[in-house]
Amino acid sequence: MIKKKTPSPQSTLRFTSGVWLIVFIANLIVQSCIIGYNHYSGYVSLSGMSEFIVRLAIGTFFSVLMTICMLWFNFLLINRLSTISWLHLPILRLSTEFAGSMLIGFFASTLITVAIHFISPYNQGLWHNILNNGLIAIIANILIISIIEAVQFFNNEKKATHLADKLERENLQMKFDSIKNQINPHFLFNSLNVLTVLIDTNPDRAKQCVDQLAALYRYVLETIEQPVVTLEQELKLIKSYLFLQQTRYGQQLKAEYAIDPNSLHLYLPPLSLQLVVENAIKHNIISEPGFTIQIKAKDQFVFITNPYQPKIQEYKSTGIGQKNLFRRYELICDKTPVFELRDNEYWVILPLLEAE
Repeated sequence: MIKKKTPSPQSTLRFTSGVWLIVFIANLIVQSCIIGYNHYSGYVSLSGMSEFIVRLAIGTFFSVLMTICMLWFNFLLINRLSTISWLHLPILRLSTEFAGSMLIGFFASTLITVAIHFISPYNQGLWHNILNNGLIAIIANILIISIIEAVQFFNNEKKATHLADKLERENLQMKFDSIKNQINPHFLFNSLNVLTVLIDTNPDRAKQCVDQLAALYRYVLETIEQPVVTLEQELKLIKSYLFLQQTRYGQQLKAEYAIDPNSLHLYLPPLSLQLVVENAIKHNIISEPGFTIQIKAKDQFVFITNPYQPKIQEYKSTGIGQKNLFRRYELICDKTPVFELRDNEYWVILPLLEAE
């Protein structure tokens, strides 16, 4: 199944130094306001600055503890709910997160309230304060989880934009690399040299070479913007490419095909077969009695095999072509090509894709 892969920048929420600092400062300010309001309203009169500092320290400690508790459970809740999409299941996500935030707020508040009561019993009674503090914590936690979601949405949008730009640059680079590989100066130089000889010795064959060369480069220009092409289109290209190569190597280079007709309308990235066949010719010794490249297609796979007769090269292959092919498959599906050596034969297996 062909599917255009979309960026997945969703990140796991976690505590960072910035989160700790924000929690501490926010609770310090809130506790200062609460203590100040209680004092000036006459609810709890302070004897002096020392009592204010003590109450501020104790209040900030317990409120930070409760906030950290709520944040930890909020992060856990949001991370677990990441599989429920806001886009496709907004009501389920909203109701689950709303109910979860209420439970988390009440649970965290109850723990802290009970702990404080055992240290210094409340005058109004434990259950009275559990209900009051629980209500405040529920409202506060709904606000907190809303802020977390807003921040995460903003960050994910920014990451998605960055990732989309990166993928677009990679896609453009791969298109450029594909064009560059096809306008290979060595291939073009060898083809023109063969043409120069054939024009005098075999004009009909020379005309066929010109036609096949034109078909090859026309195919490159027509398909370079397409993410996938049919196997039938790729096979036409390969036959043009091998015709030109066989004109150069003669009977030393052979090709055999075994194609299931049901595979012809399946898809693969453009120029995939050409890359594999080009590498087979470029990196192996083409000699008598014949170097045979076999191309088979069945069960939604293309199998390309050739004898393993590596040249003694002065340089090491960079593997850019293979990396390019892996990346192009990665951008359109979850399947990957296979490159491996089996019993002195080199095998390449390319997945074929169905249209949506």
